[in-house]
Amino acid sequence: MAINMAATTGVLAVAFIVAIALTLPDVPVAELLAAFIPLGVITPIVLFPFSKTIWMAVDRGILQRLDARERPDEQVRKI
Repeated sequence: MAINMAATTGVLAVAFIVAIALTLPDVPVAELLAAFIPLGVITPIVLFPFSKTIWMAVDRGILQRLDARERPDEQVRKI
């Protein structure tokens, strides 16, 4: 979830900076809010599978140790 929140915040920050830079003399606040609120809702939904996969890889690779009876796939398969 933290990866998803960080990615969503990054997307919103970049979009906000670009929008402000493009409309700098007269910033249309209502139109920007109308664009950014759906972006803030849709982005976490779209990025959820990717952030879940990244988090599971981090959890498995760093936070959990292999059990003494458990071996990596390369050792289990007889290649």
